[in-house]
Amino acid sequence: MSGSEDGTARLWDLRSSARAALCILAPKDGGDTKESQEITSVAFHPISNIQPEGSHAGGSSHDLTVYLSAGTGVYGYDLRKATSPIVRSFDFCLSDIFECE
Repeated sequence: MSGSEDGTARLWDLRSSARAALCILAPKDGGDTKESQEITSVAFHPISNIQPEGSHAGGSSHDLTVYLSAGTGVYGYDLRKATSPIVRSFDFCLSDIFECE
């Protein structure tokens, strides 16, 4: 998975040298600009790489969840239907936790 300045995140199939297997366009800024914001980081759901002993891969919907950061937002996408984010904002604030003294 890679992120780009053009506001896209791309999922690559390393078995193929062709184009990306999936391209996700980040939400627009919401301000005066009509352009997508640069994708600064991408990550798969942290649980997707952890498989309990004796379990089979692919048993969780988390296996298909990725997160993108663009501007000041973090967006979650389900790769089965990546046309719009499944997570756009959080219900909590971390400012007090990370406040520098």
